Amino acid sequence: MVQGRCLKFLDLLRSSLVPVVFIICCTALIWCVGLPQAHGGMLKGVGGLEALPGEDLLGENILMNPGFEGGVEGWSYVGPCFSIDTTVSHSGKNSLRFDAGSGCTYVRQLDLRPGATSYTISGWIKTEGVNEEGSPMLYIFDLTHKTMARGSLKGGGGSSDWRFFELKNVDVSPHHKNDRVEFRIVPRGVKTGTVWFDDLELRPQYKPLRVFVKYPNFRGYLWTDRKQAVDGVAEITPPPGMGYADLVLDLRLKDALTGVEVDRLSINGLKKEVQFSFDTSGLGTGEYLLTSSLVTVDGSTVDRYPDYRIVKAGAEQRASLNVWIDENNVLHYNGKPRFVWGVYDRISARYRCTEGCLFCNQYDYETRIKGFDGLGLIDTYADAGVNTVLNFVQFSGANPGVGGRCDQIGPYIAALDKRDIMHIQTVNNYYGDGGSCYSSNRYRPWWASSMGDEELWSTIATSISGTGLLGYYTADEPGVASPVTPCGVFRQYQILKAKNPGSITFEVFMNPAHPRRWFDTGDVFGTDPYPLGGGPISDDVIYGEADLNDRHHMPRTYGWTVDTVKAVKGSRPVWQVLQLFRYGGKFPTYEEMRQQAWKAIIGGADGILWWGFVYSVGMEAEWYERNNPQAYYDFRRVSDEVMALEDLLLSPNVNDIVSVDNSNVAYIVKKISMSHYVVMATNKTEVPQKGVTFTVNGTIRRVRLYAEPANDEVSVGTTSFTHDFGPNDVHVYILQLRRLRGF
Repeated sequence: MVQGRCLKFLDLLRSSLVPVVFIICCTALIWCVGLPQAHGGMLKGVGGLEALPGEDLLGENILMNPGFEGGVEGWSYVGPCFSIDTTVSHSGKNSLRFDAGSGCTYVRQLDLRPGATSYTISGWIKTEGVNEEGSPMLYIFDLTHKTMARGSLKGGGGSSDWRFFELKNVDVSPHHKNDRVEFRIVPRGVKTGTVWFDDLELRPQYKPLRVFVKYPNFRGYLWTDRKQAVDGVAEITPPPGMGYADLVLDLRLKDALTGVEVDRLSINGLKKEVQFSFDTSGLGTGEYLLTSSLVTVDGSTVDRYPDYRIVKAGAEQRASLNVWIDENNVLHYNGKPRFVWGVYDRISARYRCTEGCLFCNQYDYETRIKGFDGLGLIDTYADAGVNTVLNFVQFSGANPGVGGRCDQIGPYIAALDKRDIMHIQTVNNYYGDGGSCYSSNRYRPWWASSMGDEELWSTIATSISGTGLLGYYTADEPGVASPVTPCGVFRQYQILKAKNPGSITFEVFMNPAHPRRWFDTGDVFGTDPYPLGGGPISDDVIYGEADLNDRHHMPRTYGWTVDTVKAVKGSRPVWQVLQLFRYGGKFPTYEEMRQQAWKAIIGGADGILWWGFVYSVGMEAEWYERNNPQAYYDFRRVSDEVMALEDLLLSPNVNDIVSVDNSNVAYIVKKISMSHYVVMATNKTEVPQKGVTFTVNGTIRRVRLYAEPANDEVSVGTTSFTHDFGPNDVHVYILQLRRLRGF
């Protein structure tokens, strides 16, 4: 890079020039590498968003009569137990009172149309003599789709004076944006005592300007031999009193060292989403900053989004990276494109780690931890057909050789690499030094007790790298299973990618509305729809659920995948985490594993990991406790079927070759050759779809089913074929054409 070349040049001059000339050269060097105060910092060698944006702004409270000063105006009682109390209040004269009794339900405010995808819920709650398990709640309910749009704000039991509760960043799916929403007050589990509510608020959140850089899509790298553009989308929300016509989007590309502007876009005629693109074919290698501002027509700044660093570099630099992601969101590992197919593992001492879980040499990892079907752990992974492993517990605390102790991670990675399996290192527990925006974690590695967080992150990034390591697991259901925050994960990401640019970070969420807020905190995103054994959750009806009373919600798998892809603007890899564990008495069958896998792939997943080979409820329990080896054999069978098509899964979709006459059937098409294609299709719903017809842009020679019973007949015509889909069915067709129209 430029900085390195300047330093080498200076070293050469220092030994050969007189002092005056040397001083002149030093001055030239300062200009060459840039001044942090004047031009935003030194060269970094890796790009991405420079800082997280500030907190969302809040719109007006959309609740009517939020303090109950107008009595029950705007509110509807559903059942007894509620009344207006004119003697107790947080402010004003009135509050809403709840006295525990029989037949109590909730109070609601109907028919709100906030038109937002994020909210802040807040209010004041007072309790007296409430049973400890009582949980007064405030939440949003979607009337249009009959689902809870998103979680709730809970009070507590016992007796307490007025307490303020606030829940920010209640992110809801865009499916609900224009729905009829109601705000509910629910005294869930309150069997004794009294609860008062006052000064309630439901306020839409917004940012005047939010910018998503869609490409470069991996750490800001813009490769000279690949796509030559900076593409993105800006989301615009005019502040109160302004409209789109009053605003201009000002985008500039600047040299990161000198601050010199190299290109500019000034966009009028704004709307909610504005696509933009810079042609970068004329730019030389180096680092650039994309600056983004929303200004008025007279030039006054309304909002400024953090800068995005772009690193334009040659193929030789890319070749030095063990891992990178291309413009189609395909992972390249050790010089080869890969479709991630992996498992989470969490090994018990009772069945598999009987001789220990962490070792200092490769041989012990290969021979002393049990797997399934008579194999050791490492050979089990290879036998199961996976190419990626995320060992969730043991390796979250394994020592990479710090403090004079042996390296417990490197030999394990070497054992995996020997079998062409990639390792993802768990680091979502690597917090706890009390730094600003870092949540503490009681599972922080013991060997890092004397380290600050940033030293810990640097240590893990430099101690394990290179062949065998895919990257780092930085967030696991944040806010639910993990205390990490976007601020903490973002800061960790800056260090991990700087110290090990040839890696990825992976984040998983329990709601497809969440990744949007975390967009620039990592490289790869996923959600875990887990469709079996539990009750219905938000959006199941939207996704095609027919019976909310059963414990089988397979439409969620496809729906969540599609929405996760949308949340990251289709511009970051999505690796879905699918269910391979027992829940509600249900472990996935072969057909349910198969449905999950293909639904995720058809929905746009670039990789799949399964939770998991874990103890207690996962594959370990099925094999060792429940005497159910079929679960492992079923998974291995699905692995074989999916990964036999890995090269196709990595190729672009060519969906225009086929059309379908039923909107409840989703499909993608992959090209084998000019005459051979694979069509992957699924019934998105739980309702059977009979006689679904696929029309082909060509003359059909043959259609056959892939990995399905031979007696499942497909009706084939000259230019179309017809097939039935049962509830949640997936079918994979091998399509052979005589000729393609237009060729």
